[in-house]
Amino acid sequence: MTRLTRGLTLAAGVALLAWLALPARAASPAPAFGSYALTVVAGSNTTDGTVAPSGGLVTLDSGSAYVRGRLDSGPSSSVQADNVEPGTDARSVIGTANSCPGAPVCTPQVQVVYPDAEASYPGRGQADVSVAPTTTAGVVTVGAGSASARAGADQASGSASGSSYGIPGVFGSSGANTAVTMSHSGDQLSVTGTAGVTSLAAPGGLTLTNVRGVAGIQVAGGKRTVVAGVTVGSASVAGTAVTIDDSGVTVATQQVPLGAVQQTTQQVNQALSAAGVSVHALAPVKSTTATGAIADSGGVVITITTPAQPAGVNTFVMRVGRVVATETDAPPEPAFVEPQLPPAPPTTTTTTITIPGAPGSAGVASVPAPAQPLATRYLVVGGARISALQALVAFALWQVLTLTGPTATTLVRRRRRERSGTG
Repeated sequence: MTRLTRGLTLAAGVALLAWLALPARAASPAPAFGSYALTVVAGSNTTDGTVAPSGGLVTLDSGSAYVRGRLDSGPSSSVQADNVEPGTDARSVIGTANSCPGAPVCTPQVQVVYPDAEASYPGRGQADVSVAPTTTAGVVTVGAGSASARAGADQASGSASGSSYGIPGVFGSSGANTAVTMSHSGDQLSVTGTAGVTSLAAPGGLTLTNVRGVAGIQVAGGKRTVVAGVTVGSASVAGTAVTIDDSGVTVATQQVPLGAVQQTTQQVNQALSAAGVSVHALAPVKSTTATGAIADSGGVVITITTPAQPAGVNTFVMRVGRVVATETDAPPEPAFVEPQLPPAPPTTTTTTITIPGAPGSAGVASVPAPAQPLATRYLVVGGARISALQALVAFALWQVLTLTGPTATTLVRRRRRERSGTG
């Protein structure tokens, strides 16, 4: 038993020493954000307005390579990506063709319904679509393209591409490509987007190549960094190289002698105006506050007003390389600390004895009460008062009788056997 006890004690000591030797655990870090929200909208080229190519006004709220996304501290996120958005009227045309109204036997005329890729968290976290054939939907002609969307608790992304997009005889573009990402990790937030086209042609001989818009916001350690802007690889009007800024179109100085720049620029803008075209670049927006930021690439804006037709004037605005990103956040709320009441002051008990005496006589200092003798302490048994001393004596006698009674009886029996000679 002694060996077992010693072994258990030794094992407990060894375990205690091992636990003390372990490195101290770091406390869980406090969350950097009480709440946050990231959003991004990006489109390679988007249009808005009305056109009337065949005797009726058509709303042109269409776009190519269009992505919308959101990520917040729910945690939740969602992404919708379209390789092409043909617009409200175009979707109506597609739906009517597929439903075959009035036909005894339905034979769909249009197979493509232009699905989009949608993902969300919680929910379906992944989606991919692909559109292969080149198809005319309403007044819009679109080529092959694809779209994908991903959504998670701390990150989300989307992308879309389109090989071609345009209205025959009005404008055409190719190589649309858009991508967005959003993420959260510790004290860092990130939202970025890019969108653009490889080439675009508009009335008046306007040609743009390699247009790319970008907008992004980074948050790290409480510091925000914002980037935004649009670049144009090259631009020309009827073969004359031009530059595009927020004031409009200017002939490139390297293409024309300096003395003729202003005159040539005027000629170029007159040519565009005669074709019903105006173009300029939107200035980027980079704004920050104590609780958020906005990044807007601006993009290239092309307004097209085609000559009057019997049904009216075609007017719409096209934006190329437009990306808008936003970020907001708030610090964590302070932890609730339950108020503590102050401790009660300690209490003390004293016993004093007051000695009566005549007024004015010498008093006696208070002293602790003397211990009460056993003889004066008593118990009440059956209504009779028995002192503590009497009870103690009775208990002692009972113990003596209990212990000596059997011994005395044994001695008497032995003595009787010896006298009778039987022992």
